[in-house]
Amino acid sequence: MGSESTANLGRAEGLPANRIKVIQGGESFSFGGFDVTAYQSPHSPDALFEGGITAPLYPPARVSDYKEGGNFSFLIRTKNCSILVHPSANYLPGLFEGVQADVVFLSIGKLGEQGDVFIRTYWAETIGRTNPRLVILTHWDDFFKPLDGRLTPMPVPLDRISKAIRAIAGLADRETTVAVMPLYEPVDIMSATGGCNGGNLPK
Repeated sequence: MGSESTANLGRAEGLPANRIKVIQGGESFSFGGFDVTAYQSPHSPDALFEGGITAPLYPPARVSDYKEGGNFSFLIRTKNCSILVHPSANYLPGLFEGVQADVVFLSIGKLGEQGDVFIRTYWAETIGRTNPRLVILTHWDDFFKPLDGRLTPMPVPLDRISKAIRAIAGLADRETTVAVMPLYEPVDIMSATGGCNGGNLPK
């Protein structure tokens, strides 16, 4: 489920047509006990490979062949919890107007490259509008390294993760916990938000 670019990656891997859904943003779906709403949201500024993947892309391929292709955020709701996944550090004013989320998975990739006004507005348009109790930072780790050890931040000059984290810490109030996910360890989101007793996320 995603953009036409995502669909073309699925087609190249042999997914049948009934397993591929191209979305535009604004659609809602139900999967068992989960209700999911898609929002078309912008990629972080200065995407390396703009444009779309217009035909099935068969590997091996150049990294520049994997065009950005469109970006979506997803609000996932269950009977007891609402989770917003916002995977790229940019915003559209008012996109999440009226959206409430208990948990937000918030991208900070390239956020440290932006100015203070951008960072404050980004926080206001995502966390300020949705008012979560828990913010889980994503897209901060060095994805050039294998996932067989602990996660490490993307290094300078590719990103300035430490600046982004300091800025986020300064914007969070005492009612909002900011955390990261542990590698390969299951986390009970309801427990982490205080809904019941259980495991914690590292701050």
